[in-house]
Amino acid sequence: MNDDTPKFCPHCGQPLAPGAKFCTSCGYQLKTATDAADTPDAANDTQSAPQDQLQPTPESTGARAKRFFGNVFAWWLATIKHPAQPDLQTPVLFGYLALVLEALFPTLIVAVLAHKATNAANQAANLAINLNGIIWRLCLTIFVVVLLALFIYVGIGFGIRRINDPATTFSSYLIRFTSLTNLVIGFGLLGLLISFFLHVDFNGGYGEVGILILLLGLTSLVTTVGYLYSLVVDVAQPRLDAFYLLLIGEIALAIGLAIYGGLVGGLIGQALSNTFAQIGDSFSAGW
Repeated sequence: MNDDTPKFCPHCGQPLAPGAKFCTSCGYQLKTATDAADTPDAANDTQSAPQDQLQPTPESTGARAKRFFGNVFAWWLATIKHPAQPDLQTPVLFGYLALVLEALFPTLIVAVLAHKATNAANQAANLAINLNGIIWRLCLTIFVVVLLALFIYVGIGFGIRRINDPATTFSSYLIRFTSLTNLVIGFGLLGLLISFFLHVDFNGGYGEVGILILLLGLTSLVTTVGYLYSLVVDVAQPRLDAFYLLLIGEIALAIGLAIYGGLVGGLIGQALSNTFAQIGDSFSAGW
């Protein structure tokens, strides 16, 4: 008797064991061609069965979310172990999520440190100034600026790689780039944990700040190295020598970031100026 069991559940897509009668993940009842041949009255039984018994058990939103983030974590862990061996069939959504996390963790670090600095200033001046609104607006600006900078890396890298490998798609390059730079998420998580334990009292002795600066430097290093490596790795028939492609990539990135810095520098400067002015006004009013 042949095993006509499908390899994957038609309802939830999870792998099925050979000869399975139902999906162990969602409870979907399976009916193979062999089963139909062995039980000629199966169709009549199915028609006579209550409708609610024929409906597969739907997967809950929580279960779907758990499975999704479990897959994301498994992919992230695999890229940490072997960043130069990306699975280009990975859903492109994973790549976008990785970029968001790479921008989110530095933003959260700034938020935590700014909140602690505000509390320390309030204690030193015996005030109760609430700067949460100002801090979160500043952090939102930082998040958007960092995220756009990462997309500049990806956009320029994709364009440069296409010179040597026209078959490259944006989704495959995004997965390749994030696989090489996912270590940045680990640095961000470590920095966030350190910021939670950092004691701010304006009396010096901030050894943890040195670690945060080191992590920031490592983040920049990994991002740049990942960008450059993504330009030349796994190119079957390169049109340019790898050295010249890397040179073009570095020049293009420098120009792109310079233009971006010029465009947003004024906006960032104005935002910081307004933020510090609001902070000064708040403390002046408190006194």
